[in-house]
Order: sequence, then structure tokens, then C-alpha cells
Amino acid sequence: RYPSYTGSPELREAIAGYYARRFGVALDPNREVLPLIGSKEGLAHVLMALVGDGDLVLVPDPGYPTYRMGTYLADGVFETVPLRPELGFLPDLDAIPEETYRRAVAFWVNYPNNPTGATAPREFYARLVDLAHRYNFVVLSDNPYADITFDGYRAPSFLETPGAKEVGVEFNSLSKTYNMAGGRVGMAGG
Repeated sequence: RYPSYTGSPELREAIAGYYARRFGVALDPNREVLPLIGSKEGLAHVLMALVGDGDLVLVPDPGYPTYRMGTYLADGVFETVPLRPELGFLPDLDAIPEETYRRAVAFWVNYPNNPTGATAPREFYARLVDLAHRYNFVVLSDNPYADITFDGYRAPSFLETPGAKEVGVEFNSLSKTYNMAGGRVGMAGG
């Protein structure tokens, strides 16, 4: 049968438990966790909740096509933010004009990044959270590769950043870490 919109209490508790164990992030399973029919569902639908006619979404380039398509479906517009090798494939937050930050309703990030493999340091997330608070946009963190890292590196969650839960949502999926592509189990937290 079709699952409920909120998922089972046991699944929400398991997701909150994973975030607590893996990232040290406390999520209320009843208010801050939403199971998804794959994370792609959430990536597209969150924009329908946030974006209105002509609203601006900042999208990484290169980036997952759903960031752009979800913006179109919500009647928004997007502006690409280049990810350049000389900056470690991080967006140049200083190069984005203040007027663009003022117009933005959402800013997508994806680290560890697909397709570049780049990672984001905690300082990057702290700066992004500060900008989101200052300019009142939502950070949308797509984090399905957090547990696919090498050489002892442990990727952080955007939600570990102080103040992140007030300005952002993180998406994750079982398809990457647990090789469950097609299983359609994802999550949103924050």
C-alpha cells in the first residue's frame, strides 16, 4: 500500500537516531524529520513550498538537474552559481552580489559534491548560515554522499552548523550509502 505522508514513527525515530549518532544533530522525529519516497521527491517538492512566481533560487553549476527543474515547476527562476576547480568546487560566496542574496529565497548546496567529489569545510557552512540569516533565504542541503568518503574523512552535515536548523533543510537518501537505488527511501531533516 502507499505509505503515510509522515512515515512510521519507527522510521522517523531511526532517521533522528542516525543524525544524532553520525552528526551529533538532535532532530525531533515528530517535528523535524520527514521520510520521503526517495530524496528526489523532497528536492522537487520543497521548492513548491518555498518558491512563488518569479522567486529566485541559487543553483550550483554543475549540479543535480532536479534543483533547476523543481524551480521551474514552482514557477521560480534560477541563477547558477559556478563551482570552479580553483576554489575547490565551492561557490564563491563573495562573488554573489548583495542584490542577488536579497532576491534569493533558496540556495542549494551538495557536499560531498556530485559530480566533482569536492567537500565543504565547516567554515563554508558557517558563512552560508550567516548569509541565510542576514538575507532571509533557505539553505537546501542535498547530502546523500555523506557516508561515501575515503582516507578517514568524515563529511559533516550542514545541520551541524550552529543556526542551520533555523534557515535550512537537509535531504539524504538510503540509495547511495546503502546501495538501495530503486528502494525509494529518503529523508528531509531540519
